[in-house]
Amino acid sequence: MEMLRGVSESRALRIALFVWVVYAVIIAGIVAAQPDRRTVTPEYREASEKWWGGRDIYKVRMHGYLYLPHAAILYTPFAALPMRFGEPLWRLVNLGLLAFSIWRLAWTFGGGRPGMWFLIATVAALPASFSSARNGQMNMTMAALLALAAVDLGIRAWNRASLSLLLSLALKPLGVVPCLLAGGCYLRSMVWRLVVGGLLLGAASFLHWKSDFVLGQYELFVKTMQIAGKPNQPLFCDVQGMLLFFGVPLPDPVMTAVRALAAVGTLAVAWLALRRYDAARGAFVCMLLAAWYLLIFNPRTETNSYVLLAPFAGLLVASAAIDGKFARRFLALAVFALILSCENWGPLHKVTNLWLKAAAGLVFGGFLIRDVLAGRDPLGLPSPTGQDGR
Repeated sequence: MEMLRGVSESRALRIALFVWVVYAVIIAGIVAAQPDRRTVTPEYREASEKWWGGRDIYKVRMHGYLYLPHAAILYTPFAALPMRFGEPLWRLVNLGLLAFSIWRLAWTFGGGRPGMWFLIATVAALPASFSSARNGQMNMTMAALLALAAVDLGIRAWNRASLSLLLSLALKPLGVVPCLLAGGCYLRSMVWRLVVGGLLLGAASFLHWKSDFVLGQYELFVKTMQIAGKPNQPLFCDVQGMLLFFGVPLPDPVMTAVRALAAVGTLAVAWLALRRYDAARGAFVCMLLAAWYLLIFNPRTETNSYVLLAPFAGLLVASAAIDGKFARRFLALAVFALILSCENWGPLHKVTNLWLKAAAGLVFGGFLIRDVLAGRDPLGLPSPTGQDGR
């Protein structure tokens, strides 16, 4: 990485911003030209329109709108616009949020070279976002929110961290996992904020003009989740989907036990990380573990969902590249970041689908957990300048 040393901070930042702008313009242009192709947003748009029209937004089935009512409410400004404007705008907002989250990570850990960290992290993270950006999935928004929560938890900006976590829950029910993990790791500071915020979030939906309709939607949401939580495999890219791909399925009760044990283990490792590392790295590992658990042990993990790891993997690639002393670590992390985009590999996607990301994620998580248990720098990430590394 010697060639990077000759690039000034200002130039690195300009290049990174140029990459984001070009990327955003291309995505927005494609979506504006074909707003109804390769997109999941019609579900959001329909739900938003039905919500304000007082009609059921749930169909109580395996697929479809599988979010809290809040996601439909938050999508309202985009649903109110014609598709050729609302759809590109939704992508632009999400890409802007993802870029901002990566910049904040780079600023936190980049020391005297945050611009270079931002550039490298951008290049490493963008491939994993291709499908989500094109399809308009909320996974990319959630990835940005978890990264922002990691930064804010690290600087003890509890209110901002709570806002990011609660927004992730509002957008996707899976946001309950990082909320619970943050609450378990930061008991005194986060639990009451998340509880109060969650109550306010729930109350906000009753601002609807028809309160009995809102109650009915929550009932339908619970029924829908009961069905959607037991998907037919092999359709998804979690550890169960990987095992099924290789012909070694585990019975449902065993998988349930595995997920429960993994949840307890994830909490334990995150708790330990907060006590072995400085505040910034402890929070980084905590939110990284939340994203990792969601992907590996959620029975509905889609291949595009792995964008949740993109900001974290991008920063780790930047760390290894800037260090320059551990070429193998940089190569391994760069390959992992590339694997997160394997749904874009054309014919190879059929060969890698359902197993490669889960397998790579298990290896990635294994090394992270090993480092935490051993008290090493987590996947080589050094302590930010000015912190004591404790």
